[in-house]
Amino acid sequence: PELVDFLVSRTRGNPFYLYQAVLTLIDRRVLTPSGLGRWQCAASLLSRLVLPASLSKIVEKRLAGRGADEMSVLRLLALWEGELSLSLAARLSGLKPGAVRALAHRLDQDNLLEYDPERGRLSLTQAEIRQAVLSSFPALSRVAWHLRILLTLEALGKSETYAEELVYHAEEGRRYDKALSFALLVARQSMQLMAPAHACQFLRRAEGLARRIKRCPRRTLYQLYLQWGQAERWRGHLGESREYLEQARIFLDRGPGGDQLSLEEGQV
Repeated sequence: PELVDFLVSRTRGNPFYLYQAVLTLIDRRVLTPSGLGRWQCAASLLSRLVLPASLSKIVEKRLAGRGADEMSVLRLLALWEGELSLSLAARLSGLKPGAVRALAHRLDQDNLLEYDPERGRLSLTQAEIRQAVLSSFPALSRVAWHLRILLTLEALGKSETYAEELVYHAEEGRRYDKALSFALLVARQSMQLMAPAHACQFLRRAEGLARRIKRCPRRTLYQLYLQWGQAERWRGHLGESREYLEQARIFLDRGPGGDQLSLEEGQV
């Protein structure tokens, strides 16, 4: 009864908080196996135990003391925001595949990530763990990791396969010119798949990136609005289509500013 009261009062019914709290009790040897699938609670230790006040604090304590390679894998997954193959995780982290496999297995046992050995894929699925890992990142280190992912995927010739991810990593790595190029690539891919609404989403993002770049190639701005006009026409938005196609024509025409323009210099 003391254990149940303790957990209910501390976790306020949050299932993941409850789960992490039980793991903490096991780590502190408040809960110990007693054989035949049963566990024993040391009531004297429980009465003196102070759990962190929030779930995020529990997760932070579970991350404390992790080795550099373990944190590299966790940080990579926190930045990737999805499943990652073991082989690609090895290339992106700079670790050997066997080392990544061993780390993934250990971190999975410690309930810090999910690892599927049959499919060879790993992921971070809990938002609280992702946030705690990201909070451990110094800002400049995070930028460097985004650049590392960007350059590695480019070197592997994976730009077409991971175009959407590259928009994100290039933008977070402050390579807005590359992010703009990848956003236009995603838009082209979306049009080929007959998904004009998805194309428009990335063209809008591309326009925002173009505003962050002081000077863009005139041809890039032309392609941006040409694709946008075509996508809106496919969606049946004829007024918007004409507007964007006219904007594309203006950027295509030679005029003041030469081959490099700011977005504002060529807009109607």
